[in-house]
Amino acid sequence: MTESNPERPAKPERPAPKGLAALPVWAWVLFFAFDFVFMVFFAVTMMRSQNEQRAKADAEAEARRAKADADRHAPAEADPFSTPPAPGKYRVAAIQFVSTFGDVKGNRERLANYIREAAAHHAQIVVMPEAAVPGYMSHDLQTAWRDPVRRTNPKDGRSIEEAGVAEPVPGPTTEFFAALARELKIYLEVSLLEKAERESKTDYFNTAVLLGPDGRMRCHYRKLHPWPVGEATWAQPGDQGLGLCETEFGTLGLMICFDLSNGVPEQLKQKGATTILYPIGWVCPNAKKWFDEMLPEKARDWGVRLVGANWAITEADAEAADWQGYGCSRIILEDGTVAARAGETGDAVLYADFPMPKKP
Repeated sequence: MTESNPERPAKPERPAPKGLAALPVWAWVLFFAFDFVFMVFFAVTMMRSQNEQRAKADAEAEARRAKADADRHAPAEADPFSTPPAPGKYRVAAIQFVSTFGDVKGNRERLANYIREAAAHHAQIVVMPEAAVPGYMSHDLQTAWRDPVRRTNPKDGRSIEEAGVAEPVPGPTTEFFAALARELKIYLEVSLLEKAERESKTDYFNTAVLLGPDGRMRCHYRKLHPWPVGEATWAQPGDQGLGLCETEFGTLGLMICFDLSNGVPEQLKQKGATTILYPIGWVCPNAKKWFDEMLPEKARDWGVRLVGANWAITEADAEAADWQGYGCSRIILEDGTVAARAGETGDAVLYADFPMPKKP
């Protein structure tokens, strides 16, 4: 009998590890150590950066607090017009003003506040803008005043009579400001819409009145040349000639806005005016160029000083406005130097000192 001894099958060999699995243990330990160190370094760097930013922010905040505290305790900037003018000088003021269209009472009261401010700064002559009391036009230039008899179509503007903005001279507005001029002892130019009753009709004028320190009316001027665009619906050409007034400050002339383009400044100069009080309701494509360059050139050519008070609108209205001309009030010397200027929007009071006239 023969014995059988069959061979056992061989065990399969385990494949050799590949890739990261082939790394020895010491490499893995080194890898994780490096990663740990990197994470710690990153965290420390971020914390340091945050601390630096926080410290910088704290330092800036402390600097702002210190500046604000210093500003509160710093002496106020000297106001050059807080004291009276030097000997041999007199002071003028131009009020740039945002009128509320049609609010005669409200405009008068607000103007009175600025007039008092000007007098407190020792102004002896004060000028307000064209038609400042009733308002010259709406701030979007879409609505002008309208003579309801000569212009019956409501599309031509807002009725003067329905709004109740026209008044005689003398009348409520001149009486209101006469009392103020008398109280403050100043010369005060007042711009209003005048109503003149005739035998068979009523005329309306764009009027400027100069009141004296005693409250008396020294000059009653009706605009000789109404602006054809904004005033054709209501204003009649002036019928009382030039506006001139003899004062201790020399001969003062009065003209209103568009008069400038029709020879009035030259005529005033020929009649002896050295200073022209100039209420304005300007509309033009480049206001700053006009008031900073062109108007000073004209003042130099005429050889007169101009106290120019222009109408203004609010900053909010200016953002929506598609026109220019508001603001930029200027006081200009006879050599063309701009002595005082206002911005394009909002109310402002400008001052300048002029030399007293030489005694003959």
